[in-house]
Amino acid sequence: NNEDNHGLIKLNKDGEATIVLNCPQPYKVDNITYPRHVHYTLEKDGEWDDKIRTYIITCELNLEQFSELLKDKSHLILNALDEKSFKEYHIPETYNLNHKSLEGLTKNKKTLKIKKIIKNYLSNYPQLQKLVNQKEIKLLDIPIVTYCEKKECNASSKLLEHLIDSGFTNVLEFPGGNVQYKNKSVSDKKENNSDKSVKNEKVLDKDMYNLNIDDEIIVYEGIKYKHNITNGEVFDDDD
Repeated sequence: NNEDNHGLIKLNKDGEATIVLNCPQPYKVDNITYPRHVHYTLEKDGEWDDKIRTYIITCELNLEQFSELLKDKSHLILNALDEKSFKEYHIPETYNLNHKSLEGLTKNKKTLKIKKIIKNYLSNYPQLQKLVNQKEIKLLDIPIVTYCEKKECNASSKLLEHLIDSGFTNVLEFPGGNVQYKNKSVSDKKENNSDKSVKNEKVLDKDMYNLNIDDEIIVYEGIKYKHNITNGEVFDDDD
């Protein structure tokens, strides 16, 4: 939102660092959608490496953000657990895609299976269905959220990996899962009984479905540049 996704950090003795940033948006260039990622380079002994590297990342939603997307039906929300667990308890108005059902499949078979399942679920998401029918977004560009039982459960991250491997790049994860949402539901009842209201952080962007962008902002040594993704040209404020 404020283009502050930049910074400098020192690696530890093992060459590791933790970078905290706002969740970047996927974007499309020449009909190819690129997943969420960051660019970085390295400096050692006062010399900057001129090689720019790219690291693909996945973003996590907190409870307030997830609740907003669930309410707005702007994202297809998938439970990654098996059918038995899903039937025992799942977040209302979410749907099942067990990550284990995709294990061992070839990439082509896996992609076809996921596409078929998602097409069936789209009837429950009128806004997304309309965009796909009118070819404003491709099926592979549909925004998706995965979740499972709780933070310690890795089923949602495994499903997310399968989705990205199959070309679905606009994917988020809600790590809190069933447990956090269930606790939230109990908490909401208590707050409603005591006349309290919770203000959720707004996370939706008016252009959230528009992945076709021409420019991105790059900040280098404190100076802001505009990078044209299509032709590679870089401009400062004086063009």
